[in-house]
Amino acid sequence: MSDDDFVIFPPFETFYIVSLLSCTESALISAEWVSRYLQDYVKTPNKLPPQPVLNHFQNIALQGAAISRFFWPTGKKYQRRGAFLRERFKLDDSNPLKSRELRNRMEHYDEYLDDYFSTQHIVGHILPDYVGPEPDVEEVPYHLFRAYFVDTGRVAILGVRFELQPLVDEILRLHELLQKCDEMGSRFPK
Repeated sequence: MSDDDFVIFPPFETFYIVSLLSCTESALISAEWVSRYLQDYVKTPNKLPPQPVLNHFQNIALQGAAISRFFWPTGKKYQRRGAFLRERFKLDDSNPLKSRELRNRMEHYDEYLDDYFSTQHIVGHILPDYVGPEPDVEEVPYHLFRAYFVDTGRVAILGVRFELQPLVDEILRLHELLQKCDEMGSRFPK
């Protein structure tokens, strides 16, 4: 076997596995916290503050982004590694981890916020943080900066809605696969 036969030296696979596991574990801890929050929300709607649940959704999205960079790196120098990992972990370009739109909205929120205020006529209901049913379309517009809609399961960042469940499902699938890798001698799947 020559050096050209692999991208990541096999003894170093453990570092990638452990790094990815730290991201998947953090995201899944947040997902579990959100699940408990939503159970309490059903019992006492509008009695719980929205910020903690939105912060956990943000963590899920940001951990998803960190995972994504391993598999779809932006720099040309790292493309071969990304392709190698995608092949080993069976990820294709339809995978929810690949999408950069939610990640960009989270990581560059300040810029999107500036753009939002410079292009919007801000009148109506202004809610910086919201958890509840998706508002009906009314004559008076809603401006939701960070929101989670309990009836549809979607999150919204500056009015743009995202499905988060497919991302959580993929993080869970990857987490379980990474745990098996870790238990089987810290080696990637073949």
